[in-house]
Amino acid sequence: MRALAPGTDVGVALDPLGPRGNDEVRYGRVRDVTDSTLTIWERHGAAVIPRDRIARLAIRTATGTSRAPNVIKWSLVGAAITGVLAGMAGAIEENPGDDGGKWLLVFGGVAAGAAIGSQQAPAERVREQVVYIRP
Repeated sequence: MRALAPGTDVGVALDPLGPRGNDEVRYGRVRDVTDSTLTIWERHGAAVIPRDRIARLAIRTATGTSRAPNVIKWSLVGAAITGVLAGMAGAIEENPGDDGGKWLLVFGGVAAGAAIGSQQAPAERVREQVVYIRP
């Protein structure tokens, strides 16, 4: 671990604390490495991690970004919302017609959801290379 250069993006898998502890993964950039600790910059500041809690350490390399997850998620949300609205409109209607207006509403919702999803920040894709596993 001493060979890690400051500024390297890492993912650190920690051992759980106690018998009911959850596995925890911390992400950040290397700030300092000593024989007993690893200090990383996380989103909300620096974190000092004792070496004996580190179960696995991986170097993270950005491989690009993708908007696909956001577009798909918001398209499904738009379809669900407008599907419910179309069903309610059909239940309220006294003399339902076969004009296909309900389907137009659902497809419009999918299109609106896709448009909202495409405006979200892209998701970053990373590749992780494990460089340390505690023996």
